[in-house]
Amino acid sequence: MKIRIRATALTAMSAAAVLTLAACGSGSDSTDAASGGSQEIVLYTDSDTGVQQLWENKLIPAFEKSHSGITVKFSTGDVSNQSAQLASLAASVKQDKAPPMDIVVDSGFLPDASSADLLTEITTSNVPNSADITEAMKSSAAGVMPYRASAVVLAYDSEKVTTPPTTLPDLVQWIKDNPGQFAYNDPSTGGSGQGFVQAMLDSHLDEATIKAMSTGYDEDAQSGWDAGLKDLAALTPNVYQKTYPNGNEETLNLLGQGQVSMIPAWSDMFLTAKKNGTLPDSAKAVSISDPAMPGGPSSLAIPVNSKHQEAALELMNWVLEPEQQAGIVEAISGFPVIPSTELPKSAQSVFEGMDTSNVAPFYSSKSAADMNRKWSQRVA
Repeated sequence: MKIRIRATALTAMSAAAVLTLAACGSGSDSTDAASGGSQEIVLYTDSDTGVQQLWENKLIPAFEKSHSGITVKFSTGDVSNQSAQLASLAASVKQDKAPPMDIVVDSGFLPDASSADLLTEITTSNVPNSADITEAMKSSAAGVMPYRASAVVLAYDSEKVTTPPTTLPDLVQWIKDNPGQFAYNDPSTGGSGQGFVQAMLDSHLDEATIKAMSTGYDEDAQSGWDAGLKDLAALTPNVYQKTYPNGNEETLNLLGQGQVSMIPAWSDMFLTAKKNGTLPDSAKAVSISDPAMPGGPSSLAIPVNSKHQEAALELMNWVLEPEQQAGIVEAISGFPVIPSTELPKSAQSVFEGMDTSNVAPFYSSKSAADMNRKWSQRVA
């Protein structure tokens, strides 16, 4: 499972450390079945405001309306407390106590929680709708279920760029031919810049090496980054003011203000900015290939010791229904994790020019940290 970086790199307790706290065995019990009455489940997220509003204002009220016996308590935390949350969850498993939450949404500690066997296994038996998740969106992390996704795309001003590049080599040539009109943020400050940098490095790597970077950590293979880093350094004279914006939002602002004509951007952030009017109607986006800029799913998980397994699994199954997937598209422009053909045409049209079915993975968090460090040393 890869950790997508939006604003800053996420840090979490290592899986090895958590394993010393976690106890073996299943945390599922008969509380749901025995209660016979209403239940309250705690849904926790440390994600951004848009995700919080999606759940608090749209998904939770709709779920409670259609499931009269279940109420959802919404809880939020800060990304800086992920290690503490993970340790608290692990301790509750070891002590056979109820966890701090029944469902975790979009948190960066999920990969480590999965590695430490702290999460309930998700199958087509307990979440039937998970059978509809497309192959490209499926997670390799046990107990982690994707429910929406996004990817880094090429955003551009169609009044200035009538025929945008659709491959990475063509994009590189466009940057050279149009000095000062392209910007990307420091990759350590946001995933859109990281996605562009990774694609440049991937252009010199074979599929096996890219997979190794994405699924684990191979420091020796990083020698293959040299050519891509050299290409990125050569582009520095051609990027906007020969500098790198601080974060995804700052890069989007440059496009919205007409300072540049083209940027890499998160698909959902781009579409939300268009909806909010901070980008002009002339702003459009396309997916890049050869190689693609990466992306990935955002996920849900249930602690293995949750006392409300059935209710939590019901919510996870519900969020994969076409109606809810379309609602996520409408609310925050998230890619569906089920075939887009199952959604209304109005939801499908939102992603015109973007490939929502084939999302290349980001590097693992440790590989990405090394990439960002080497970029800072050799490119910035």
